[in-house]
Amino acid sequence: MFSVFSVTAISFSLAWCSMFRQPESSTAVMLGIILIMAVLGGTLFPIQAMPASLQKIAMLSPTYWFHEGIMLAKNGGLFAEQLTPLGILLLFAIAFMLIGSRRKLA
Repeated sequence: MFSVFSVTAISFSLAWCSMFRQPESSTAVMLGIILIMAVLGGTLFPIQAMPASLQKIAMLSPTYWFHEGIMLAKNGGLFAEQLTPLGILLLFAIAFMLIGSRRKLA
């Protein structure tokens, strides 16, 4: 789970940095986006504490699927149950790689 999330995070960084020409502006905005992803994904507080609408929006965040996979592993879930979070994280990684590879970095 950690390895797949690491690949997703690296590909997200590649995609994000390819959208900006100035590294300073990229870094400033990326810190805000990472904070929002951490809040939505359940890193700062449990997802169950959020309203139902935010819980549905959180499913669009890679951090949500990372925490979902970690919780499955913690609760003794079978590997087959972890294939869904792993697969979704891999799809995020592929999407971010495709976005990031469209433009050359300076």
